[in-house]
Amino acid sequence: MASVERLWRDLMELATIGAGAGRGITRLAFSQDDLRAKMWVIERFKQAGLQVHQDSFGNVFARRPGRVAVPAVAVGSHLDTVVAGGVFDGALGVLAALEVARSWNESGLETELPLEIVVFAAEESARFGVSTLGSRAVTGQLNGGDLDTISDRNGVPLSRALEQAGFDPRSVASCVLPPGKYACFVELHIEQGPELERLGVPVGLVTGIAAPTRFRVTIEGTALHSGTVPMGRRRDALVAAAQLVEAVEAIALSERDHWLVGTVASVDVFPGSTNTIPGRVEMRGEFRSTSREVKDRAMDRFLTYCEEVRQTRGVTVEVSIVQRDDPTVMHEGLIEELERTCRELEVPYHRMPSGAGHDAMNMGKICPAAIIFVPSRGGVSHHPDEWTDQKDLAPGLAVLDRFLTRLTGAAVAKRPGIADLGDVTVGGRTDGHAIHSDGGLT
Repeated sequence: MASVERLWRDLMELATIGAGAGRGITRLAFSQDDLRAKMWVIERFKQAGLQVHQDSFGNVFARRPGRVAVPAVAVGSHLDTVVAGGVFDGALGVLAALEVARSWNESGLETELPLEIVVFAAEESARFGVSTLGSRAVTGQLNGGDLDTISDRNGVPLSRALEQAGFDPRSVASCVLPPGKYACFVELHIEQGPELERLGVPVGLVTGIAAPTRFRVTIEGTALHSGTVPMGRRRDALVAAAQLVEAVEAIALSERDHWLVGTVASVDVFPGSTNTIPGRVEMRGEFRSTSREVKDRAMDRFLTYCEEVRQTRGVTVEVSIVQRDDPTVMHEGLIEELERTCRELEVPYHRMPSGAGHDAMNMGKICPAAIIFVPSRGGVSHHPDEWTDQKDLAPGLAVLDRFLTRLTGAAVAKRPGIADLGDVTVGGRTDGHAIHSDGGLT
């Protein structure tokens, strides 16, 4: 049985990497602390007897073999963080998967299908403004041109960041997973919201993932002396930007019945002198929803408002879309099997959407995917106060353990027949075909 105590020790040890002198944990994508965390978990994987390799984008794969070679059941998450983030975001999914594999080794459990733990690179958008880059790479949603156009706030392109971290941006095409490699993908994650705690329910089963449209706005006014230019003659870029910030909030509030949220996350003002009228502002923001239609409508309204501000303020406003993702629906067959698992373990659960993006939304494009949530205290995440008590991790870990046991075929190894999950088959492929011990299909 997977040990929540050992999982907790791993989480607390990993949390020392990137902790620094201040509050919170910072492991930005491809930073030295991010790479240190990867090396730490790779060593843990090797100690558990797993077969480990890393691709040219920095994604890590750790395999526990089964009786057949393919397809594998994939499970995992990420280790990179936002600036001053918390202990559990991403790390829980990686280390819980490690704990499951470790406990299986200790009990001598054999499985029909391999179990493969995946540690995705650059899941957070904190550095490059685009999220889930590692899972985009393995699912064929990232090309060589993207590596030069995506850059961080210091102007470092993704291609150079990869090179500096010791990876090969010219080989990104080799990262794409071959068809049929994975039967399904499962991710255990903290909720990052308040709903499970509010309901007093220990496990959430995610039905769908909201997706962001992220944008960058550059406003150009005129930087002049703040003491000599009358108010009516100013082309103040920051005042124009403030109106756009308010517009994002107003648009999101008007669509809240359709689950839309809007955020402006950063505003850079130039030249930044107290005696100079702001001449240029660069801001980044997003709209996020479980509906592509609602999200697109919000973006259209924002662009219209940008034009109004341009005309009334006498400034130039340029808007570029840096990321536009589609909401993802989780696989119903996997959700139903998770419900069955929860009932067997007598673990209360709640079906719910995820407002936060996850690597599972990209993996869901190539295989069935599922996400299991555990509560976040106060709904806090992406913050030093992000927390989930050890006792609140235990139900999610138990469900993950039992669920993966079923998916890999171990639970049905001693009896004939395979439990059907719609177009997912325990111990089988994602297309409904069962797998024989020789790898052949029926």
